[in-house]
Amino acid sequence: MAFARNRADRHDAPARPGLPPAHTAELPVSATTAYTAWQLFGTASFIASWWLRATGARLTWTAWGATTTGMIWAASPATGRTVATGLAVLTWAAVSTLALRGLSLRSSSFVHVHNDVQSPPVHVRPDIHVPQPLVERVEGRDLRSVD
Repeated sequence: MAFARNRADRHDAPARPGLPPAHTAELPVSATTAYTAWQLFGTASFIASWWLRATGARLTWTAWGATTTGMIWAASPATGRTVATGLAVLTWAAVSTLALRGLSLRSSSFVHVHNDVQSPPVHVRPDIHVPQPLVERVEGRDLRSVD
C-alpha cells in the first residue's frame, strides 16, 4: 500500500512544477488550492477554445500550455527534464487538436468579382508615320542632295 501511495505522489509531482508549498507560502491560499485553480483554469480555457472557437480563448489555451510546459521544465530534475517536458508537450499537442479545431490561416471571406461584361473589340492597325522634312532648302542649297 505504501508503494501505491508513493507512486501516486510521484505521478502528480511533475504536474505541480511551480506550486510547491515553498512557492505558495506568501500567498493567502495553499499549494493544493493554487494547483486546483491552475487545473480549473486550464480546463476552462480548453472548453472555451473547443466550444466557442474564439481567438481569445485559443490564445489563453496556448499560453496556459506554454506556461505549464515551462513550469514542468523548471521543476523537473535535470536527469528527467527532457523526458518530462517532452511528455508534457506531446500531451498538450494531442489535446490541442481538439481545442484548436477549425483553426486556419486562410481568410474566411472571399469577394467574387463578376466579369460578365464583355470588353469591346480592339482593332490594331500597324501604321508608320514618317514626318516630312520641314526645310528642303536653305539659302539656295538643296538639303536632299549630298555634295
